[in-house]
Parts: sequence; C-alpha cells; structure tokens
Amino acid sequence: MRKRKVFGLGLFFLWAAAFPAVAQGDFLPVLYRPDTLPAGNAKTLFLRISNNNFLFDAEYFSPLEVGYTWIGLQFQPELVYQVSDHFLIKGGVYLLKYSGREETSDVRPVFTAVYKFSDVISLVMGSVYGSLNHRLPEPLYKYDRSMYDLPEEGVQALVHTSWLEGDYWLQWRNFILPGDPDQERLVFGTSSRFRILREWEGWRLTIPLYTLIYHQGGQIDSSPAPVHTFGNLAGGVAAEKMLGGKFFRSVSGELLVYDYFDNSGQPLFDFTAGWGLQPVAGVSAKDLLLQVGYWYGHNFYAYLGEQLYASVSERTDAAGYTNRNLLTFKVKYGKTFEKGVGLTVYGNGYYDIGLARFDYNVGLQLLFNADFRLLGPNKGSGKK
Repeated sequence: MRKRKVFGLGLFFLWAAAFPAVAQGDFLPVLYRPDTLPAGNAKTLFLRISNNNFLFDAEYFSPLEVGYTWIGLQFQPELVYQVSDHFLIKGGVYLLKYSGREETSDVRPVFTAVYKFSDVISLVMGSVYGSLNHRLPEPLYKYDRSMYDLPEEGVQALVHTSWLEGDYWLQWRNFILPGDPDQERLVFGTSSRFRILREWEGWRLTIPLYTLIYHQGGQIDSSPAPVHTFGNLAGGVAAEKMLGGKFFRSVSGELLVYDYFDNSGQPLFDFTAGWGLQPVAGVSAKDLLLQVGYWYGHNFYAYLGEQLYASVSERTDAAGYTNRNLLTFKVKYGKTFEKGVGLTVYGNGYYDIGLARFDYNVGLQLLFNADFRLLGPNKGSGKK
C-alpha cells in the first residue's frame, strides 16, 4: 500500500511539472456543453458525437471516505435538429462502459428541447446541461460525479447577460407513480455569478452565489421512509487580476462561505445546521491551473459534495467529525489539440490538519465532442 501511495504522489507531482504552461479556468472536461443556437443553423440536422474517456484514481485512506478508481468511457450519439433561431430538439442514447466489465453499466435514452427566448435566457427541458456545467464548488459537487452520475433530467433556465451568468435547474432523480414503494427524489439548484467589475486596470470582480436543495418524499408512494428536505447555501466574492504576460496569464482569489440546513421532520444526523469557510488562491497561464486553499467546516454536509469536506463519514454513514480543517492543492492541465478533441490531466491533494494525513486523487480525460451536418442550408458545423 505504501508503494502504491508513493507511486501516486510521484504521478501527481510529475504531471504538475511536466506541462509547461497554467490552465484556462474555463476548460471543463464535460460530456457536452450548452447549445448557443447559432442563427445560421436554422432548419439544420446534425449528428452529434460526444465521448468522454476517463481514468480517475482516488487514493483515500481517510476515515471519512474510501479509495476507489473509475476507468472507462461515456458515449452519447444524438440527432440534433435546430428548428429555428430559437428552438432546438435532440435525441439519442447515453452509454457508460467501465473497463474490465463485460456488460455496459448504463444505457438510457436522452431527449432535450431548448427554447431560446432571447440572447439573454434559454429554457431547457428533458436531459439538461448538468454536471460540471453547473460550476458548483467542490464542497457542493464532487468532481468525479461527471464520470458516473449522468445524465441529469428535469428543467433548466440558463441566463447570460453582461452582469450575470446564471444556471437554475430542477433535477428529478427518481420519478414515482401512485403506490410505488420508493420515494421521489429531486434536487433544486442555482449557480449565479454576478459581475460587479468587468475590467478595471486588469481587475475582474464577481459575486458567486449557490443553492443546492435535496428533497426525498412525496404523498403518493407506499414507502414507510421519512420525508427529508435538506441542502446548502453558499456565497462570497472572487477577484482576478489579468497579468497580460506570455507565461503567466492571471492570479485569482476567492472566498466562499457555506451553510448547511436540515428541515426534515426526522433529521439525517444529530445536527440540523452547520457551516464552512473556504478561501482559495490560484495562478494560471496558457494551459495550466494551480490552486491552493483552506477549508474549515463545522457540522457540514452536502448531498452531492466531496466527502472529505464533510463532518460525516461515508464509511459509517454517521456524524463524528464536527470540526474539519483541510489544506487543499489542485493542478489541472487542459488543452484542445484539434477541433472537438480535448485532453485534461489533473491532481487534487487534501491534507487533513486534524487527522494529520494526506489524501489525493489523480485523473486523465480525453474528450471528443463534434457535430456533423447531415441536412440543412448551412455548411458550418453548428458547433456548440
């Protein structure tokens, strides 16, 4: 075990040093991204191929979370028809295949309808643009969920203005019919970034605000399980200074404050409220991002979040780590080699001050996302 840990640490620092440059923060290794509905693609039919090949190794020996490995691929072919400048509909199939298993782990149909009311707001119904597209911080959304917890289905509103980048969604995780023995489960989320200062002598200032509420229950099921409603609020301030250099592009800092609440009649744990504090600093250049941060949490829990930040042990499914103190280290290399082909290599480290131990994960993702025009007046690819 010790040799494996040393080997993993070696990979972490080798990747951090091997790539010359620091990554663009907006490089998201997701299976697919929101469509912009270009005006020139009206009445055009596309074949869309979305593919994510991933390797993720979590070397966790913490009492809060076990170690594990994800290796495999996601593949999603779709037919996309942009009816007009404002309306798009698409359908296909989502497949998840883990390496080393004979069967396909997940096969399901995917359907999406998008109506663009204006350049400012779009409505999405069906399979929404989820996962890392929500841009939730790690304590609220565990990074590697993008490799197995897809697709998200429900309704979503996307807002894009000169002062607001907003994502507001309702994900139905389990739909029930009258008399079903299982409870309905749904997640309501908001992710907003208010641009307070767009550009002043190289400075940018934003106010990020997040909401994530989980509900489990309903009135038409036959389950004896109690109803649960709990969630998180988070907000703070983020600043970025553009450097304009050939090597270093920017430095940034962010401070977020988190809240946890449980309004259930029968709480999940022996606490019903908690909070967290997370300052983060980073530096970026051409293709690489480096970040260091600190986390303090008190009776904190997030349903979709990284377990290492929580006051609850995944191993025992119970609270027991009231106060959490972590130092975090992140490095990510992301590059688009050619149209539609992207590579991301990353490593994340977590030093638990209270437990005096270091846990980490490393990952590699190769993505292909492209549209191929089948019918229509436009010769363009209609790329998102």
